[in-house]
Amino acid sequence: MFRNPLIILLLLSLMPLTSIANDYDYPELMVSPRASERLQLEISRENEGKLFANQLGSQIAYGLTLVNGIMMMGNTNEVDDADKNASKLGLVVGAVGLGATMWMARSYSPYSDGLRNANRITGKDKRAQLGRE
Repeated sequence: MFRNPLIILLLLSLMPLTSIANDYDYPELMVSPRASERLQLEISRENEGKLFANQLGSQIAYGLTLVNGIMMMGNTNEVDDADKNASKLGLVVGAVGLGATMWMARSYSPYSDGLRNANRITGKDKRAQLGRE
């Protein structure tokens, strides 16, 4: 009979300890630079070379394919069907590839998107701050 009230009393005495749990120091918050600061650094690097630098390797390959297609336009023999469409195919692949990589370089910004998503987390306590980081 005394056992049940003692257990309840013990559980009630532990209740204030849950408020102490919010004051824990998280080692993730003590790292320098923090993840949000690192994202700011990467965003500045991301914005430096928006049109060409991020996709430069692919753009060189597509540009050379486009130039090759232009150069082949006058060199095709009308008798050979296999080579007749090669210049058009080179033009299409080169132009579409260049356009796609330029669009991707302008619209794809993973660091900016990540920081925007992290800033949506609200709260001023350490748990919210840990969630943002």
